[in-house]
Amino acid sequence: MDSISVTRLYHIINRTIAEVDKYTGEAINKEMLLFKERYTYHLRHNPQQSLFSEECPSISEMIQAMNFCDSLQAYHLATDVDAKAPSSLSEQDCRILLEGIDTYRRHIYPENVFKLDIIENIAKRQLPEYRQAYLLADYKRDVLFVISRRKHYQKNIKNKQPVTKDYERYALHFYEKITKDDEMKCIEICPEKMELYKLTLEIIDCLPKEKYNRTDKFKLKSQLWSSIAKSLLKLEETNTAAITKAHSEAARYARAAENALAHATNYEVVTALRRKRQKDEWDYH
Repeated sequence: MDSISVTRLYHIINRTIAEVDKYTGEAINKEMLLFKERYTYHLRHNPQQSLFSEECPSISEMIQAMNFCDSLQAYHLATDVDAKAPSSLSEQDCRILLEGIDTYRRHIYPENVFKLDIIENIAKRQLPEYRQAYLLADYKRDVLFVISRRKHYQKNIKNKQPVTKDYERYALHFYEKITKDDEMKCIEICPEKMELYKLTLEIIDCLPKEKYNRTDKFKLKSQLWSSIAKSLLKLEETNTAAITKAHSEAARYARAAENALAHATNYEVVTALRRKRQKDEWDYH
């Protein structure tokens, strides 16, 4: 009787989770398949005992456990980095995994909790109702990393330590990635997206000047402040002070962009005239 107890079932589920990232070529749900055979045999020969036994899993519990382990096997195959043609994780498998995680979490051994959390995160990323939240969280993590690298650079400058402007490379990668992300553009305005707008303002200062000059950066900041103003009108329409500030900042940076462009244009004209005068003087002599 002990070999088909609920305790044994939870043990097999834990063993399956423990094997989920070990790629030996064997199916990780093989132990559950053997357990199913023993369970079927017992149910066939002791039907009445099974109905009243608290130790033996019910048929519905067995079906859920089997489905969960089957989906763990699908996850196992889909995440095999060495596979030549890894299979994709279906939406149905993702939902079975999340349902199983919710059911079995309290029975998961401490050493398996970390793996369980990874499985949960990957499964949620595949589902539309979680996808956008994860995308916003990923971008927030990336932008905070860039900001932290810039602070590290500034700290080293202050302490007269060797420095590298690696934050500029990270900032450029982040900015070009987020501005080309059509999925990001389709996300409706929400507090998390507005927060990302505000954080991205700091990224603008981190962009390399070889790619974005002062005029470019002022224009980008004006656009971001304009987006923040529109967001506030939807999310906090009664917060007139914040809305007014956002509009004011958008206008201020727009003027700064115009002034910077005019200064740059004037500088180019003056430089061209100076070079022409120097050439004329050289030719004359």
